[in-house]
Amino acid sequence: MRIPDAPPPCQHSSATPRGWLTAVAVAVALLTIWVHWPAGRNEFVHWDDYAYLETVARHPRLNGATIRWAFGTTGHDYYSPLTWLSYVAQVRDGACAAAAFHRTSVVLHGLNAGLVVLLSGMILRRAGPLAAGAVGLCFALHPVQVESVAWVAERKTVLCGFFCLLSALAYLRAAAGATGRRGWWLATVGCYIAALLSKPMAVSLPGALLALDMYPLRRFNRVGWKRCVVEKLPLLALAIAAGWLTFVSARQVGAVEASGVVSVLERVSIGARAFGFYVWKLVWPAELSPFYSFDGILHLGRPDVLAGLAAIGVFTVLSVVFYRRSPAGAAAWLGFGAFLLPVSGIVQTGAQAAADRYLYLPVVPVSLLVAAGFGLVWRRLGMTGRGALATWLVCYLLFFAYRTRGQIAVWRNDVTLWQAALAYDPASAMASRQLAAALQREGRYAEALVSARRTVEVAPHVADAQATLGTLYWELGRDEEAIAALERALRLDPNCQPALYFLARCYVRSGQTEAARAAVRRLIELDPELEASLRQEADLVKLYNP
Repeated sequence: MRIPDAPPPCQHSSATPRGWLTAVAVAVALLTIWVHWPAGRNEFVHWDDYAYLETVARHPRLNGATIRWAFGTTGHDYYSPLTWLSYVAQVRDGACAAAAFHRTSVVLHGLNAGLVVLLSGMILRRAGPLAAGAVGLCFALHPVQVESVAWVAERKTVLCGFFCLLSALAYLRAAAGATGRRGWWLATVGCYIAALLSKPMAVSLPGALLALDMYPLRRFNRVGWKRCVVEKLPLLALAIAAGWLTFVSARQVGAVEASGVVSVLERVSIGARAFGFYVWKLVWPAELSPFYSFDGILHLGRPDVLAGLAAIGVFTVLSVVFYRRSPAGAAAWLGFGAFLLPVSGIVQTGAQAAADRYLYLPVVPVSLLVAAGFGLVWRRLGMTGRGALATWLVCYLLFFAYRTRGQIAVWRNDVTLWQAALAYDPASAMASRQLAAALQREGRYAEALVSARRTVEVAPHVADAQATLGTLYWELGRDEEAIAALERALRLDPNCQPALYFLARCYVRSGQTEAARAAVRRLIELDPELEASLRQEADLVKLYNP
């Protein structure tokens, strides 16, 4: 593995005092933690959080057996052993405190903000520590980051981001000819491996390092792009291995669409729409949602797809045309594209069309480019113009902070989460079904019934929607309607366990003993581990046949 060559010393003389840059990085990190600290008052949500915690509860101690389990398991949507170990490390005597989990993510995000400042200081050397601080604040306070910070299940994103940023910093030091260059290159590789083991999102990092080769290192001009690519091949091999493990894991849990389900043109349409969508959310994050529904009918003629294709075309053309005059634009576009391509939807996972968490690292190259542009404009303005520009920037960052606090409140609990998703998209079957389930858990059955009925209206052929409606009718003592809904659920999915369970209880309450026995037997066939718990059910124990 070749160590990146050191550029001429004159290209790396720094106008930024290291002490000032470090002070700004610390200040930005502390401010970031303060803005996001209210996330510590949030609860766990029944959207992956509890599933993760149940898994961790089976491995409550950080020992050799747990480490072997973390590195040996692929039965989850991501291969992320370091993230699993970070969860285990926070379990105390079998208890999982929501505040501790949330605040760990907040602190990690604060550290990442400080690292972004240091990274920006090395890239924007002439702009000074305040410009680097502005980049760090833009990264830290942008409202799209809240999903990664305030959602316990997304610990993997902030942890992966931490190691990615460390790897990029080490790479810049190695390429800059710092003392112990071989050690810095080994640190680059080591941090990259840690990032991959936190979340496979890090597969994009080699592309981002190529963007750094393009600018500010300008190694494309000195040693040629081919050499820059070849020396990244070991990193690419690691990325391919991590990508394969993730694909296997996702397929095992059914999180990846089969290749024949979505055509090539549909995948292009999904990816194009995602690029346009994410660019707009970076510019104006006024309407955010925890869940963006995927309607599955995208085509090249849709306005949002055409807008995405146009954005990709315009940015690519501008990057090529102005490359010699200003390679910073091309580098930012390459970095943004590298981070976003794997999560653009070309390989469709789950039912979401997009997700705020996918912008966690792509915010960095965009912020760097904007800061570079601001620096050019700043030098050409007088005092009045500079004052107006500075005022606008402060107001924009304050707007980010205000929206971030609002988004943190969205993740307060299950009800607030899915109310926000439903407000963004009233036709979302996923959001209305999840809201019904959340209200049901709080005992608000009448309100939950309204959401459950809406879900069935939107998605009448979804078994889970019918099952949720049936369980609510059961809770309200409306057995006839409950049985009808639960039987519809089983016609749609004969293996729907919640429908079988509540149908058995409905049958018992309505005196249909034989039908109840059949439902219980089918339930045990599907999951023999339920046998013990069914013995404890007062209205089912008499039906249980050993």
